[in-house]
Amino acid sequence: MSSALQHAEYAEYAESAVEGPVPAPAEVVAHTSDESASARDAESRMVRLMIVATLVAIPLFIGIWMGLVAIAVSFTDEGYIAPLAMSAAIGVLSGVFWGTWMGFITYSHGQEAERKAQRPAFRAELSS
Repeated sequence: MSSALQHAEYAEYAESAVEGPVPAPAEVVAHTSDESASARDAESRMVRLMIVATLVAIPLFIGIWMGLVAIAVSFTDEGYIAPLAMSAAIGVLSGVFWGTWMGFITYSHGQEAERKAQRPAFRAELSS
């Protein structure tokens, strides 16, 4: 279906539903406002926090899982290579999950603290 045909069908539909000239979809301009800019900034802060927390959590969980498995395997007469490789993989997976979760929770707590500080009743409690 060509774009000219789509435009004609859209204009036909729009004119039947609304009186007056209707702009074509290509003519509609998305306006950015301060709210959308602050939403993008907040989203980028959240993603940054999630990435940093994940980068911290991955080595931490690799160490935890490898330590647990090394202790468990030390009581057997089996080799260490396969169990430690599996525990490193599990550490990466758990680090990604818990790091992302912790980054999101940290961001949420920060947002809640900002909202709470902006409420007039809360500011009145702080000043008294």
